[in-house]
Amino acid sequence: MEILVAIDRLDEVVHSGRMVPLTDSVRVDAQALRAATERLRRAASETFGAPPAFAGPTAEVFELLGAVEALARSAKPVPLTRQVRVDREPLHKLLDRLRAVAPDAIREQRVGNGDLR
Repeated sequence: MEILVAIDRLDEVVHSGRMVPLTDSVRVDAQALRAATERLRRAASETFGAPPAFAGPTAEVFELLGAVEALARSAKPVPLTRQVRVDREPLHKLLDRLRAVAPDAIREQRVGNGDLR
């Protein structure tokens, strides 16, 4: 599924970043981070459609996605570079949670569409 690939791509962007000494932050290319979060949003929208009004795995995917996007938006620019600093640990925790809940959300979507595969 594209959403799982998009989660992995964002994880690769963060994992490939250089650690900022004495912090839990990494320096990543701002454009790569933005592109990866946009790809994740697109994949979620294509997979699930609009965020559901009810609680459940699909709603949790969109909540986690919002938190990921907020972390990406709050990334601090690194002067004289095209990089930003992002807190690695909170982002990894969100991505791990997305990986855990996405299969349930996909199943929920399929059951809702009458596809019981």
